Amino acid sequence: MNKKNLFKHLMNGLLVLMMLQTVFIRPKTIEAALDQAIPTTSAKSAIIIDAVNGQILFEQDPEVPVEVASISKLLTVYLVLQAVEKGDISLDTQVPISDYAYSVSQDYDISNVPLRQDETYTVAELLESVMIALANGSTIALAELVAGSEQEFVQLMQATLADWGIENMLIINATGLNSDYDPANAESIDQGKQNMLSAEAVAIIAFHVLNTAPEILEYTQTNNKLFKKGTSDEFEMTNYNLMLPDRTYEFEGVDGLLTGYSDRDGGSFVSTIERNDMRIITVVLGTEGTELRYSETKKLFDYAFSAYMTEHIVEQNSEVTQVSQIKVKNGKITPAPLRYGATLNLIVPVVDTAPRLEYEFIATELIDENGELTAPLEEGTVIGYIAINVADTPLRYLRTTPAYNTGGVPIEIAEKIEVAPWYQQSWNFITHSVNEGWEHTRRFFTDIFN
Repeated sequence: MNKKNLFKHLMNGLLVLMMLQTVFIRPKTIEAALDQAIPTTSAKSAIIIDAVNGQILFEQDPEVPVEVASISKLLTVYLVLQAVEKGDISLDTQVPISDYAYSVSQDYDISNVPLRQDETYTVAELLESVMIALANGSTIALAELVAGSEQEFVQLMQATLADWGIENMLIINATGLNSDYDPANAESIDQGKQNMLSAEAVAIIAFHVLNTAPEILEYTQTNNKLFKKGTSDEFEMTNYNLMLPDRTYEFEGVDGLLTGYSDRDGGSFVSTIERNDMRIITVVLGTEGTELRYSETKKLFDYAFSAYMTEHIVEQNSEVTQVSQIKVKNGKITPAPLRYGATLNLIVPVVDTAPRLEYEFIATELIDENGELTAPLEEGTVIGYIAINVADTPLRYLRTTPAYNTGGVPIEIAEKIEVAPWYQQSWNFITHSVNEGWEHTRRFFTDIFN
């Protein structure tokens, strides 16, 4: 081999080596860079989740309980919305004001709107005052309406958290005020204990609020509004969220939710923001002072939107193609026509622009040991779930979310399947037997000649 050809072969070998390094080394470099981008926060407990499916994007000490003050009101709002959804009350229900709710509402050293006992207010009015101005008197009035008393409402709060698997918490009241607070004693504001929740617990509450009543964002994104506008009780409500438009720490896309402050644990903030077809919920609990909660939240925003993107995976009611055909015993239709019962968008790392998906079918008890269904079957019957994951990127979900509890997207019967008449069942049996016989024959001769 002459020197020219030898040099050419050496260069080709070097190019091949460089290509191999690109294929096998670069992903690890990208993964390392992504790991380095993960923020640290001075908050005592923090988390980022996708607001649609509860996918966890970041967490730091997520189960550490922190005094959350007015963020407690988010659970109160959720339970009021639940009562509305169940039909126990409506947004137009008139809310009477008790002696205690009235006395608290007259204390302007805490967050409030003025209430009167010779006036009634709608559930919608009081909810608005809670979500914009963190009104304590309104919170108590709503709790009393739903449960009869604040003490009974606290039991409802505790039971709800327990149902969600949250054990490490302390719930004293519906408002987040200190346990020894007395509206007649100004010095009692900072005395006693406060409600304590973890970032994970707050994220679960926020997730359920937004999925129960997304219209609540109409309240939480409002900077200023007049309570009882046009009446002698007119009062200007100001939102405590300083990341809303035209506020000190404005951040594009922020439209909720609530702030809190404790003398012991400092500032806290549960927020939601939507950008690039991705809505997330962030929670930072326990920062020094009130201002740091916003800069720590900004860190989480910056990380989430630079490190992740939304990938559309399946569309509700579209045909299922990732599951083998499922036969229907005695059915007019077989195999079963299947559709997805929900839309699924996953949050994936931006470095994975074409994620490789892994599908796993999880059958319900309707599918027997032979992998078959039995007619009749109604349209919309859920016969299993498909768990969809991104290869090499394990997905984690918040407790109580559908993806966490079922394992995936529901698979439904796409059209009603009735029981076939006897002659069709006979023909199906004969066809099945013949096909099975041919398959056995094919395998026999295949084994002989191989």
